[in-house]
Amino acid sequence: MTITRILAANRGEIVSRIARSARRRGAETVAVYAASDADAHYLSDADVAYYLGDDEKARPYLDIALLIRAAQETRCDAVHPGFGFVAENATFARAVIDSGLIWIGPSPAAIDAMGPKVQAKRIAVQAGVAVLESIELTDDVEAAALQATRTLTPPLLVKPSAGGGGKGMHRVDDVKDLAKVLVAAQREAQASFGDPTLFIERYLETARHVEVQVMADTHGNVIHLGTRDCSVQRRHQKIIEEAPAPGLSEELAAKMCTASVELARSIEYTGAGTVEFMVFGDEYAFLEMNTRLQVEHPVTEQVTGVDLVDLQIAVADGARLPIVQDDVAITGHSFEVRLYAEDPAAGFLPSPGVVDVFEWDAGLARWEVGVSSGSRVSPKYDPMIAKIVTTGRNRDEARLQMIRALRGMVIGGVKTNRDMLLAVLSNVSFADGCVPTRFLDDNPDLAITRPCAKVRAVNVIAAVLSDVVLRRRAEPLQGFAPFGWRNVRSALTNVEVMADDEAMSVGYRSDRTGRQWTVELDDAVFEVESLTVDTNHVDLVIGGIRHRVAVRFTDSSIVAASIGGQTVVSELDPLVGESEAIQGRLASPLPGTVISIERAVGDQVEAGEVLVVIEAMKMEHSVRAVESGVVTALHVKVGEVVEHDQTLVEMDDEK
Repeated sequence: MTITRILAANRGEIVSRIARSARRRGAETVAVYAASDADAHYLSDADVAYYLGDDEKARPYLDIALLIRAAQETRCDAVHPGFGFVAENATFARAVIDSGLIWIGPSPAAIDAMGPKVQAKRIAVQAGVAVLESIELTDDVEAAALQATRTLTPPLLVKPSAGGGGKGMHRVDDVKDLAKVLVAAQREAQASFGDPTLFIERYLETARHVEVQVMADTHGNVIHLGTRDCSVQRRHQKIIEEAPAPGLSEELAAKMCTASVELARSIEYTGAGTVEFMVFGDEYAFLEMNTRLQVEHPVTEQVTGVDLVDLQIAVADGARLPIVQDDVAITGHSFEVRLYAEDPAAGFLPSPGVVDVFEWDAGLARWEVGVSSGSRVSPKYDPMIAKIVTTGRNRDEARLQMIRALRGMVIGGVKTNRDMLLAVLSNVSFADGCVPTRFLDDNPDLAITRPCAKVRAVNVIAAVLSDVVLRRRAEPLQGFAPFGWRNVRSALTNVEVMADDEAMSVGYRSDRTGRQWTVELDDAVFEVESLTVDTNHVDLVIGGIRHRVAVRFTDSSIVAASIGGQTVVSELDPLVGESEAIQGRLASPLPGTVISIERAVGDQVEAGEVLVVIEAMKMEHSVRAVESGVVTALHVKVGEVVEHDQTLVEMDDEK
């Protein structure tokens, strides 16, 4: 049988990725979408789009019966689950197969075998793969905590047996906190994965996260496609990946690759899969096996020349793998970074909203993009909005190309982790090679990196002057002198702006030609020796240095991007001061869903205590009391969807 039409049972950029490989095979792709994704970027890459319904309260991307109906009504003959959602759901895989459709993925039995991490570790041991000692959580939290305290040396890591993506994982440094952490982690695991099972293992302080890509067909052929390093993580979630993994001895890499193939063979695996390890010194230990396509699969494709999605489809269609192990050659080096709509400087707080502008140079990288200018980033789903992939003849060439691609990108309307990615890629330790998974914990300043003061000054000057010039071109003052000219030459026009998150005072004046300007930024004075403005770029010379700045105008701001970074500039209304926080009012820091209310009206609370827990973009966020007091009012209930700055709790400082 030949697969002719594939349902991509997912959302975002992975749908576009599936569609590209399907199209090259002559197959069509059907996308699915919920109400909040009605204008999503990925829908334009599919041949057909099927509406799943409202996702305000329902979870249509997880509705197995609905997804099967979508495939049947659009006459699909196969289903590709992408990654996330139902990609590792054996029940969904069985439903697909039972309905007469082709499942593009491993068998339900293989998914069942490797899904629960506790069980997967047992299978790994049987296959001869090294694992870390761990303790499974029983119903008795206190007993499990006591056993872990006696058996394992802190720091410890609490992990859900089901699920992935770092959700529900907690590091515990003080064993006195373990029982409390276990309760919270159980709640997260149950809410996210429908399984509260946890296990506890030793946290490796200086370990790296290295994985091996495997591929198998239904004829008994199993191969690996080399290693990847995924050690740069925030909240146990990968943000930078590369292939091949640097700094591994040939012997260690060979052991891990062989172990991965043997593990896959032991469970009669088929399709694409990833075996993940922790590497410490010359040792390795099995973490888990992901029975699906990984987010970071493009770096393996780049260095092997193998289209993994194409192989997935071919294997599901019954074909033998077209290559054997000796055919796999690793050439060059590749990086992938995950662009998230979040604010690293605010503890990686998600930043949902409208993407006012998003532009990139397609020639600098492979762009796996989930949004476009005008797209809305929903608080309901993962905050990843794009993956950027670069490839070079060696690691340094690929790294520098990634820096160039990120610097050339223009994005406005939502906060992103772009500056942090640039800071990591430029960090000396990272550039030298291997870094551990706690790299960002050890270097917190990387999360709050912004363009340097000189770059920000150039960007602000370009934004303000382009606005002045273009406005006056559009509305010339007839009968008056050229724009910027005044009888009192020393007088400045002043404006108050926000440059990213910082208020600045800007004063400016020009000569009679409009090309020479004096600009004051707070207490600094800049002489602009030459200025040329069009609707997309500003060229200006300051101190003998010529700068070219891309400028994009949105409804509320100007996005100015130069070689050193990007600054979002917006004008402050001089008649409106900063809003003052209402005393005793605790507001939601972002849109999301209330999943827990920890205290009741009348309760006495201390500063720092958690009052409400909100879930947004697959993460939990605790709203804590700023100061001690008494809860006087609760304005929300569990399950309620709240907006940014919506009042949650009121308190009185009386005791």
